[in-house]
Amino acid sequence: MKHNWQEVRLGDVSIVKGGKRLPNGINLVSTPNSHPYIRIRDLTNIRNLEITEKFEYVDIKEYEKIRNPMDTEIHYLCNENLQLSIIRDALLPKLISGEIAVPEENT
Repeated sequence: MKHNWQEVRLGDVSIVKGGKRLPNGINLVSTPNSHPYIRIRDLTNIRNLEITEKFEYVDIKEYEKIRNPMDTEIHYLCNENLQLSIIRDALLPKLISGEIAVPEENT
């Protein structure tokens, strides 16, 4: 292991969800960059993951095409979360004080 690296469990520094395939038409490149394409097969029967010459990479321009819609979705969800927090903060004190009530369901 490199001298300034620390050994950690992958799950301690990331969320491993399985992954997704690249969209059709996106090809991997052999030129190293900051976006290695790590497959499950790269993680089996190893103790340390080391990016070597056997890895392929997602081209930076292609990565941006993949990332941009995710950034838009993250921005939308953060804004929605903020709006819901504002509504919660306005309603909760009124619910607790009895100023407003939630009608019971007629069953």
